[in-house]
Amino acid sequence: MKTLRIVSAGAAALIALLATRAAQASLVSIESSSDNHGLFTYRVTRNDDQYTLGSASQLLAFSVRAYQVVSTVSPPGWMCSNAGDTMLTWTCTNTAAAIIDDNALEFSFNSAVPNVVSYTDPSFAEQYPQGVIAGEVYDGASRARFPSGDAVSAANVAGQERFVHLGPLVPEPAGMTAVLGACALLARRKHAR
Repeated sequence: MKTLRIVSAGAAALIALLATRAAQASLVSIESSSDNHGLFTYRVTRNDDQYTLGSASQLLAFSVRAYQVVSTVSPPGWMCSNAGDTMLTWTCTNTAAAIIDDNALEFSFNSAVPNVVSYTDPSFAEQYPQGVIAGEVYDGASRARFPSGDAVSAANVAGQERFVHLGPLVPEPAGMTAVLGACALLARRKHAR
């Protein structure tokens, strides 16, 4: 499920955005893949919509949940951070406007967990939450910030989209497996007597 959330805009900009159907549009296309050996890759391009995501103020970010991360690969002009060993966030570090267009951005990471699962949950509190990409809304053709370039610098429109993606299976705690095995063994011995 993909959503666009208006963060702040003047009333006229909000009405104009809703009138163009961009509030229901998918601004970017994200392809997710895995080599089934722990490498997960995400390819981001502009979708067919008139609008796309970008940022002139380093607000463009791409996030996915990840476990047991061994390494990450970032596109030029991007930096990756790992929050609490469970959330990877790539942030655009360009000082000039970075706009998602037809040239693909590729983000990837290697996990010690080779098993693959789809992250489809809309809630971040769930075990397999969808990924998020967020930034300012730009007109894809003119490459100007929505609604009218720099003319409305105090009231920019920001967009956020969630996306289903592939990622590593959440590892089971090894200690818990050992404890459950020991309990089962003790229960078996008790019933055998």
